[in-house]
Amino acid sequence: MNRKNSLPTPIVGIGWYSEDQWYKLCAVAADPESLEDTYEEWVEVFNRGNAALKKSGINALKVPVDVDELEAWCRKKGLPINGEARSQYVTEILSRADSR
Repeated sequence: MNRKNSLPTPIVGIGWYSEDQWYKLCAVAADPESLEDTYEEWVEVFNRGNAALKKSGINALKVPVDVDELEAWCRKKGLPINGEARSQYVTEILSRADSR
């Protein structure tokens, strides 16, 4: 048996923001300079990143993010709303969904 074919496909979650949620994020982010200037630019970057992950054999799941819930989660954890916290939040959402 070929081990390469027997390994599960890695899965990662990528935070997805609707246009209104993305602009909310821009208003509350601790690192707004790391965000694209427009929603359209952000969608382009998202799509390129998603395609690159798929090309490398990683199954990227689009995880919708509600910024109000993200803010509450960060407040509870004592974290700034930055890229690292956003990534942790998406991972937690994905793992909660996976455990159901």
